[in-house]
Amino acid sequence: AEAVESIAKAETKIEGQSPADTNEIAISGNDVINVKQALLKKGEMRMTVENNLPQKVRDRIEYATITFPDLLLNGSPREITFSNPTSATLTETMSLSGTLIKPSLLQGGATMTHAKYIFNFKLAPIDEFVLINSEDQVTADAKATDLVAKLFEGTTEPISYEIDTDPMRVDAFEKLGENPQAKFYNPRITAEFQNTVDFALAGTPTFIGKSAAQSLELTPLPVTIKKVSESGTGTVVFDSSNSNVSEFLEIFPTEMFASGSMIFNPNQEEGRAEDTSKVRMKLKVVIPMAFDASRFIFKDTSKVDVSDTEDIVA
Repeated sequence: AEAVESIAKAETKIEGQSPADTNEIAISGNDVINVKQALLKKGEMRMTVENNLPQKVRDRIEYATITFPDLLLNGSPREITFSNPTSATLTETMSLSGTLIKPSLLQGGATMTHAKYIFNFKLAPIDEFVLINSEDQVTADAKATDLVAKLFEGTTEPISYEIDTDPMRVDAFEKLGENPQAKFYNPRITAEFQNTVDFALAGTPTFIGKSAAQSLELTPLPVTIKKVSESGTGTVVFDSSNSNVSEFLEIFPTEMFASGSMIFNPNQEEGRAEDTSKVRMKLKVVIPMAFDASRFIFKDTSKVDVSDTEDIVA
């Protein structure tokens, strides 16, 4: 008898998910709910195949592979080759770094949440009759873990990110001498954000000012940063009507930093992001000429542009 190459679509069981068909595996990560296209920076696929075919059949298997037609590496489908194809249990792990999730696999023309795989094996010639019963099945368990996208298009659930910037120096307040005192009237602090991600962000970060003697939190105010395809900007203005900005500036903070959390994609909209995408923040302190002061020399309206800010990675 001639060698026969057999192609079988094996059943899969995905922990914690319910694929629509038994020959599909979920490629979405914990946060991703709909994916149109993603280039993975890292990730791992672990396949376990239980081959319950008769021993005489397994002994004649020359090779066995799993092919993922919709997961591409350098333009070709990803494939796992099992090192011990005659075993009753086949287990292999494949790195998904550099894998492109094929955009043509779209459900309803809009989103992709699963990718098919095909189990392939080739048999050498068998010289005797072998009975294969219905219970002699090939089943598979597939798990994709630790997925991180280098480039992502689609929709995510809202994701909470903690932010903590490095201190931003306010040089003008460092040159006022010892124990300056002042009462400011209607000062303003403006926080400007620039987004390079095509997803909106929203949150209420806390700004903290520190001087040599004390520190003080600025009254937290909500801010929404638009996605880059709209304007990519967000601004929040702290003034005497909505915050403790006067008291905040009266300690003459020589450094400021932000902490707290921001929500990534709060409205669950579709967008695009890369691992190099960032959100940049700039603070402006505007002090009008109306103030009372002692031990404090002030010649003109001060506009302090604190733009040397660490990036907040989204």
